[in-house]
Amino acid sequence: MPKITAPGNAPGITAKMKRYAKFKGVDFSTDPSQVEDYRSPSALNIISDTGGFPEKRLGWRTLLQVDGPVNGIFYLKTVEGAWRLIHGGSKIYLWNTQNDTASVLKSGVRNQRSTSFCMGEKLYILTGAEYLVYGLFENPDYDAETEGSQKYTMQLKNAEEIAYVPTTSIPQSATSQSVYQPVNLLTAKRENLFMTDGEKKVFQLDAKGLDASTVQAWVWGEEKTEGTDFTVDRTAGTLTFSSAPAAPAATGAEAGLRVRYEKTVAGYKERVTGCTICALYQNRVWLAGNPKYQNADFHSQIDVEGIDSAAYIPDTSYTEVGADSSAIMGYINTGDALAIIKEDNQQDATVFLRTTQTNAEGDYFPVKQGIAGAGAIAKGSFATLQDDPLFLTRNGVYAITTQIVTEQKTLTSRSSFVDAVLTKEENLEKAVATEWNGYYVLCLNGRAYVADSRQKSYRQNVSGLYEYEWYYWDNIPATALMELDGELFFGTADGRVCRFNSDRKVDGKIQMSAYSDDGEAIRAIWSTPFDDDGDFMVYKTLLKKGSGVYVKTYTRSGVKVFLRSDRTFETEIRRANAGIFDFSDLDFTNLTFNTLPENVVPFNTKLKKYKALQIIVKNETLNQGFGVYGVIKRFVFGGYVK
Repeated sequence: MPKITAPGNAPGITAKMKRYAKFKGVDFSTDPSQVEDYRSPSALNIISDTGGFPEKRLGWRTLLQVDGPVNGIFYLKTVEGAWRLIHGGSKIYLWNTQNDTASVLKSGVRNQRSTSFCMGEKLYILTGAEYLVYGLFENPDYDAETEGSQKYTMQLKNAEEIAYVPTTSIPQSATSQSVYQPVNLLTAKRENLFMTDGEKKVFQLDAKGLDASTVQAWVWGEEKTEGTDFTVDRTAGTLTFSSAPAAPAATGAEAGLRVRYEKTVAGYKERVTGCTICALYQNRVWLAGNPKYQNADFHSQIDVEGIDSAAYIPDTSYTEVGADSSAIMGYINTGDALAIIKEDNQQDATVFLRTTQTNAEGDYFPVKQGIAGAGAIAKGSFATLQDDPLFLTRNGVYAITTQIVTEQKTLTSRSSFVDAVLTKEENLEKAVATEWNGYYVLCLNGRAYVADSRQKSYRQNVSGLYEYEWYYWDNIPATALMELDGELFFGTADGRVCRFNSDRKVDGKIQMSAYSDDGEAIRAIWSTPFDDDGDFMVYKTLLKKGSGVYVKTYTRSGVKVFLRSDRTFETEIRRANAGIFDFSDLDFTNLTFNTLPENVVPFNTKLKKYKALQIIVKNETLNQGFGVYGVIKRFVFGGYVK
């Protein structure tokens, strides 16, 4: 064992060994000298492999170009097939995945972040000014005589075009009516049913001040014509028939007169089209985020046939949630309740809980105050990681949890390891997030903060409370995200639609071309803490022999090793080829005949008289993988710091 001669008051001359292994994520919460040995104070573009070891993240590539910014990427799958739509700039595009091209379905839509949901084999899109629906509809140009003409085609429509027309009034008797279904906010159309007796000619509708559009009427299924069979007093809301509609042929027969008319209520449709948030709960869609009704939400109603409920938003479905000074930001389905998350106004509760109850009239949905605490700041940050619902606040990423003993809902921080950097980001409200293969990926300002569900750090002496291990990436210019079947797609401010390279595999093995950001090298870094080896009052010397890094093997790989001490800036001490020979993926600029499944790179460098030392390993080369299993340093203590 190497020895050195030290002053008489030095604590020892035996060589020491320090191993850094069993790595986890980053820790930005404290000074680099105070970080645990298994975390990194400055790792970049690193992710955990299946064993938890740090490796270079996958790169991404551009697939196609649309108008920028990309406000949303959406997916619909039905028994008929699968489709992808893109909201780019002020257009909605259909994405042809066969050749990665896009065709315009609709222009002139609002240019801001959008969201979507699927219901009834249709895709619904909320832009904040439009409520759109994409699905299989009857083809208006269908011609049975034309070969190849299709009766039904996939079309993008305004949701009001397929809005359910409610029956708002039904007869109790030949002389009295009762309220039946609520008015649909999406359409001015309504229907009234009446009993007929063969004598009555004048019928009072349930609204006055009708629209100028033609009123339709059917008597025992036979359509009648306004101006010929009856007249309409739109101001009074009455129909007068030239001949009294016939009485029923049998006692107890159904209502003989059906009337359809239009009555526009100013602002009704805009209550829905102005929404920017949605959630599915109890077979209904819940809509919120309208700035004119910022603390209110609306829900759909299952129609009489149980279909297309997303196109029926009753005017009675309006619920005010908490104080009107704070906006609803998102929803989280907690299983037994729908949590409504509001922004933080320092006064009101930030989480409210909606449950389902049933009475003789059907389901109803009471809302109660749930939790006071951190409020959401970004509508696009809501995602569920495994079974853990997460969202971004001004103070970091939080989850709604249930206390084991009391079963009460609480808000719990999940991101303290990255909060010091994350919370200082500009435009936090523009953050977008999704779950991808067990990771919560939060993107803003070209950076990504990634939580690993497989690695949790439990708080000492507190049962059930944990935080995730986190990773930090740059060069991720995402303005919209879509996870689909284990693949991650994103859109950019300049209109690019991109995907991560997790599909670049041969026989299940990731190819080295996957380690490229649209043709650019990925700068991957792992560093140890700034370590004083337990005694900042003693100088140390790094020995020339016995120190090194154990790196993961790839077809193409390399490593550069740097040292940083209290006396020196970051200095490169070693670089090495860490690839393995593979006939299927030869790179003559990085050729190696190494066939062993491991690589140890010794430092072969001596560094004298440091108080604290940080070891940094990097890979910044295009189309190369990189990973770290461990770092060992051997050193001796010297004299005391004076």
